[in-house]
Amino acid sequence: MVKKVVVFVVLLFLFLVPLTAQDLSTIRSDVSSMIEGISDDMLPHFHHATAAVDGFGPAAMAGEKTWYLGFTLGSTFYPGVFTFVDKENSQFDLLNVYNLVDSLPTAVTSIHKTFSEFFPYPAIRLVGGTKLPADFFLTVHSSYWPQLFSDLLADAFSVEGLRFSSINAGFRLQKVLIEESGAMPSLALGGGYTFAYLDAGFAIPEYTQNISGTDLVLSGNLYSTLMIHSAGLDLTVSKEFGAFVPFLRTLAWYRYSSFTGGIEDYVATISSTDNEDIKVERAVYNVPVIFVAGTDFDFGGYALELAGTFDTSELVFG
Repeated sequence: MVKKVVVFVVLLFLFLVPLTAQDLSTIRSDVSSMIEGISDDMLPHFHHATAAVDGFGPAAMAGEKTWYLGFTLGSTFYPGVFTFVDKENSQFDLLNVYNLVDSLPTAVTSIHKTFSEFFPYPAIRLVGGTKLPADFFLTVHSSYWPQLFSDLLADAFSVEGLRFSSINAGFRLQKVLIEESGAMPSLALGGGYTFAYLDAGFAIPEYTQNISGTDLVLSGNLYSTLMIHSAGLDLTVSKEFGAFVPFLRTLAWYRYSSFTGGIEDYVATISSTDNEDIKVERAVYNVPVIFVAGTDFDFGGYALELAGTFDTSELVFG
């Protein structure tokens, strides 16, 4: 009788250990898929936020002006992050990513409900431009969002371990091909380069999920870093209507985008423990065609610019 019990316990152990290891492997695969989904959501939108609009839209500077300097504190809003997560958890095998993301605490609502609809890319932007000989115009732009500001927002909205900082810098040189005359609009050919970097993430407190009668406990610090190099040519047409200067720009820019994301201090426990950090790396090379449409409102010594973008490669508006 004792031998039968021992044999049963040994067989049960041999069965459960591989099952637990398989579950942990599936959980790790689901977490990696979640990170890849985040990269799919963030890469095209961040490129838009940093490259498509540089602070000067028209083909030529209005009137007799020879230079300008601009400063803004604001945010660009794009379709959200976690758009791939649904209540049916259809994209994942074992980990309930919908419940995981929905359980992350904020003072307003869940991160999923907020960020799946829109996601902000805030920045402090400084942009300047000057006319050059032979109808050339040079624009230089830079933007920055320090982690200090994100820390203040994290305290205000009770988001644990929030990471969000970015830097962006670039230039654009354009040549006026056709000057505005009567009903004829201005036409300019331009080219430039932009570098952008973003670091974002947040802490995942202990998340618990019942799997076949055993509790999974998962925790760690989710992070994502994006780096983008982009360069190319654009064609801009604009027409002055008094203080109202609408413009349309078409860009064909080569883009190299890299994404590194994962979970640091990763711990997943179902009877046994998986504590090896998860890391996902991706790189994208393409030449998207982007349309930028907007208008400048000229108030003499001051101007306000509103613009929207459309990326034909990703079918993304911004």
